[in-house]
Amino acid sequence: FTTSMNIHPRLQAIEARCLGLVKEGVSRYGYAAFHAVLREFCFHAGVPQFEQVGLGPPFAVPCLKWLWDFQNMVDSFILAFIGLRSIATLHDLEAELVTMLNSFC
Repeated sequence: FTTSMNIHPRLQAIEARCLGLVKEGVSRYGYAAFHAVLREFCFHAGVPQFEQVGLGPPFAVPCLKWLWDFQNMVDSFILAFIGLRSIATLHDLEAELVTMLNSFC
């Protein structure tokens, strides 16, 4: 994941902090969830909601937008996978999810 360097310095600093939180979550838990990263950022920034940072919605931060989109893509795939099968195993889900992710990433 890379971001454009032509962003406002304040937004760039928030982007760097959020990327750090994503990496921290992945190294600690094996994954990073949008709401967990957002909650952790707001806690450290001392604000109850991201909008109080003054940059608009969290999607103004490229890595948060990417994480939101990625998480929703995985969630949608899992719901469709389960909905289209009367019997499904985690093994089958994992194999098909990896195939789908490899085609997008």
